[in-house]
Amino acid sequence: MRSPIRPRAALALLLSACGAATAPDVPPDADTPDADTPDAASAAGDYLLLAPIASTTTYLIDRSGAVVHAWPSSARPGQAVYLLDDGDLLRTEVAPSTVFSGGGIGGRVTRYAWYGAIAWSYAYASATHQQHHDAIALPDGHVLLVAWETVPDALARGRDPAALPAQGELWADHLVEIDPATDAIVWEWHLVDHLVQDRDAAKPAYGAIAAHPELVDINAAARPQNDWTHVNAVAYDAAQDEILLSVHNLNEVWVLDHGTTAAIAAGHTGGRRGRGGDLLYRFGNPAIAGAAGEETLFGQHNAQWIAAGLPGAGHVLLFNNGRAGVRPYSTVDEYALPTDGAAPTLTWRYIADPPESMFGSNISGAQRLPDGNTLVCVGPEGRLLEVTPGGATVWSYAVPGAMPAVFRATRIAGDHPALFGRVLVPGGPIAN
Repeated sequence: MRSPIRPRAALALLLSACGAATAPDVPPDADTPDADTPDAASAAGDYLLLAPIASTTTYLIDRSGAVVHAWPSSARPGQAVYLLDDGDLLRTEVAPSTVFSGGGIGGRVTRYAWYGAIAWSYAYASATHQQHHDAIALPDGHVLLVAWETVPDALARGRDPAALPAQGELWADHLVEIDPATDAIVWEWHLVDHLVQDRDAAKPAYGAIAAHPELVDINAAARPQNDWTHVNAVAYDAAQDEILLSVHNLNEVWVLDHGTTAAIAAGHTGGRRGRGGDLLYRFGNPAIAGAAGEETLFGQHNAQWIAAGLPGAGHVLLFNNGRAGVRPYSTVDEYALPTDGAAPTLTWRYIADPPESMFGSNISGAQRLPDGNTLVCVGPEGRLLEVTPGGATVWSYAVPGAMPAVFRATRIAGDHPALFGRVLVPGGPIAN
């Protein structure tokens, strides 16, 4: 699908993880705050799923902000949550660490049944790795998560000594796919297997950065901090068997081949696209790959392929956060990706009037809706709005409370399979 890119030598890393027992789901007593009243009529219309960062509860609310269902837990989100077709909630959660810290930290992925029982839980947290930001359910039931891993040999790989953290080790991102039926890791991809550097010919992966767009410069956007690339979103396209990553600290979006084994993903040949685990496509910040061109992404979040059947299907939608002092406003951008490796085409953009009136400096997201409108989540403010293709705001909502920040919000249609047969009774507002 993408332009041909030359392969190089490979490295392989294996990680381990542990799972947890499951529990059956049972309805709570009818007088508990989270119970659904069986003799009341269902609320009409659409709903919103959100997990306030400061809260341990995930909420399903109606358009007026009334809570219609909630999933309490013992941990804050870490960060993404998803409502699955069977009514279960897939939730990333914070697991304390003595090694990893910072925005988006998680460590555990838990699947809650409708009434809150834990159906499955998987900890991916140790002294060498930690889940963060996102974890998604794949069509076959597997779970694909984003995680940090320590890179103890970063200097030997060609990292500039001035860009190594004063304390601790460099962290690079990797992906892990788990089969919940066995808790086995069935596929993985590691950024450290796909590096290039041009500062020291005596060290591995030496070469001209511009000649290897399929690899990532180990000194790209290098600063003396632990969290190097900070991937904040993962998405999957089943038709192409490809993975999309939002790489916050490099201001880039990457496309990877999922049609590989773990061993092939560690290399540079083979797989459905013939390129192993090398990048199939990248955009947003050409200088990172040693190329000419204007930077178009600024700390973006929630990069995703627009699903089939929706306006813009197959395009990439993202929340383009902006950067203080450079572009102090946010936009929601839609891109068509070419098949020849050229730059993407911006097909739609939402920009506030005036632009500076919408600036989500971190977190945040967007979602294309069936009628062509777009749901926008300005995360730090906990402000949600629905905008038309022409940019008119037709609905808005503010998360209540002194700490309203949310990582994302997701519109759930009233006819979503998860809601079939459910009785949703509007209650009070979010307790945040």
